Amino acid sequence: MRWDDLFEALESESVALQRETRDADIADRTRSARAQTSWLMRCRGVDLSLRVHGAGVVRGTGVTVTPAWLLLRDGGPSDLVVSTSAVTAVSGLSDSVTELGLSSERMGWTHAWRVLSRDRSDVRITCTDATVVGGVAETVGRDYVALRPYDAGRPSGAAAVAVPYAAIATVACPR
Repeated sequence: MRWDDLFEALESESVALQRETRDADIADRTRSARAQTSWLMRCRGVDLSLRVHGAGVVRGTGVTVTPAWLLLRDGGPSDLVVSTSAVTAVSGLSDSVTELGLSSERMGWTHAWRVLSRDRSDVRITCTDATVVGGVAETVGRDYVALRPYDAGRPSGAAAVAVPYAAIATVACPR
């Protein structure tokens, strides 16, 4: 009987040690996997609150996420494209980490602006210095967009304003 009790105690200790080792391994692998991910990979499909340099706090659901920008939808009449380089803090990130979180790496600012220019969308850019520039994308360059100001849906006659992508905080555009 004493031997049975001793072997049972040793077996219980062994099982407990195996569980501790397994739990530590799982925790280590989880930390390692998180260290390999970007905050952007946790933005798609969740309600976010972003603090954006020059634009303040913006909120919405992450719809499209690229390394350069992310598209937020809040249920209003327009969407908000947010420059990832202007984001200073994020709340609401998904707990799940997946490679599917990012859209194509090739979808940079020029891609987004070509779509807005093609659709002749009247947009409002908030720059990182908090200035606002509105109009329709007239020229889409490698590192800038030139907006032609519009007034009541018609060109205002004012000169186009070139805005470097690096200066963009957010872009409000119709859905």
